[in-house]
Amino acid sequence: MNTLRNIAWVLFLAPLLALGFAPVPAFAVSAPSERKTAIVFSLYNDDTPLHGVRLSLYDAAGTELGQGVSDKWGQVVLDDAKGGRELRLALPGGSERTVRLPAAMLEMGGDVVYRRVRPGAPFTLELSVASGTGYLWSVTPGGDAKETASEMIPSLRSNVLGAVAGQRLTLVSSSASGQALVQYQRPWEKDALPARWRVLLLEPN
Repeated sequence: MNTLRNIAWVLFLAPLLALGFAPVPAFAVSAPSERKTAIVFSLYNDDTPLHGVRLSLYDAAGTELGQGVSDKWGQVVLDDAKGGRELRLALPGGSERTVRLPAAMLEMGGDVVYRRVRPGAPFTLELSVASGTGYLWSVTPGGDAKETASEMIPSLRSNVLGAVAGQRLTLVSSSASGQALVQYQRPWEKDALPARWRVLLLEPN
């Protein structure tokens, strides 16, 4: 009986092997591995990347979810650190700042910018926007800087996806040590998550 089974097995395999196919043993099949999601934060001093800043991400209970030090491009990459509510940043000189945002926004990653200002004095931001998409930058009310003007400026550059225009925001700060949140979203989608965000950490000029 075993001999007949072996012959039948050989007759079954022969045409498959001739065509380049081979059976896969059941034990070789494994479940797909879970993919980790990288969260990227970019740190700047005005428009200059900040190197050597320690960034730590914490959840609402104060548990550290991940940390890293910004590279020469000002970037910190955290792997699979979901549920964060607070960023803590420590400059090489010892200065520390804290940023609190909804978890859904922190899981997107974003920009944190140190900006020197004088209270009551206007300052500007120039940010890129994708032409024809409806997305614009705006300052979120309730922070320590108020948006006083917004205007489009000539295209900064172009690529295969279309022109990349610019938007200039004029702000006035009420504090030289506060924060302001700038969001990139469509004006008619105020309740939706922004496509991008940038936190300004205001520093005395």
